[in-house]
Amino acid sequence: MNWWTLGFILCDVVLLLTAKHFLNIQIHPYFYISIISLIVSAELLIYIKLFKKTDKNLFKLSNIKTIIPSGLLIGMASAVGFLSIKLTSATNFALLNKTTILISPVFAWLILKESINVLIFPIILVVLFGIWLLIGDLKMIINLSGDSLAIITTFFVALDYVYQKKATTKNSDLTVAFWRRFISALILTILWLLTPQFGKATINFLPWLFLISFGYFLVSIFMVKAVKSQPIADFNLYINITPVIVAVMAFFLLGEKLNLIQWLGAGIILTAIMSYNLLIKYDTRNNSRS
Repeated sequence: MNWWTLGFILCDVVLLLTAKHFLNIQIHPYFYISIISLIVSAELLIYIKLFKKTDKNLFKLSNIKTIIPSGLLIGMASAVGFLSIKLTSATNFALLNKTTILISPVFAWLILKESINVLIFPIILVVLFGIWLLIGDLKMIINLSGDSLAIITTFFVALDYVYQKKATTKNSDLTVAFWRRFISALILTILWLLTPQFGKATINFLPWLFLISFGYFLVSIFMVKAVKSQPIADFNLYINITPVIVAVMAFFLLGEKLNLIQWLGAGIILTAIMSYNLLIKYDTRNNSRS
């Protein structure tokens, strides 16, 4: 694990726990993430202009059009995801969110016609069993509970990975990062204005949101650097530690607890995801030797 990956994991954990804390004190979820997204967009734009002079096509309309699907998907993922964080535990959200690693290859296979390892399908069935144990009631998946919203979020994020990959074939990573964040911020701002009953949105929160936005900016930079500095399979394997750290920190800081059955479900989910990542890592290295 390199320093970029470690930085990404630590920022990811801190940002999730911070979001859960603020949502626990009744801040409006869309106010929270829309203001942060707008600030991060500005930070990314400044970073691009200062350090990346090669992004001459940043505002070219034809380039922006290729990024819009990804921006819309990540906007919807944020909208559903922050409602989920408000309604469920940080631990459950972190665990369910990691199943994106299994869903995104399926979408890439269906949409981009990428090859897929058929062993992913039995692994997904194992994960579904783990989710059943973690949630405790399959009806909660059907009903609009925090856990069901977390699962819906994973589908939006998995689809976003596919369209983000398509966008990065025609644009630089930072250009895609900027427009994804800005487009999603516009969506979330509209949702915030349409749903004032969802929570508090006062100027007193702004200093904190400015501070938190820097964490999201770092996540964007760390992820780009981490993915470029190592195989994707390695990166996906290392980030599986995130739910474990979240569970421990949420226990001490937020008082969240899992019962024995939920721990079993969490263990099954993490084991299945790590098994898949090890399988991909092994296949990738074997293919590179042949």
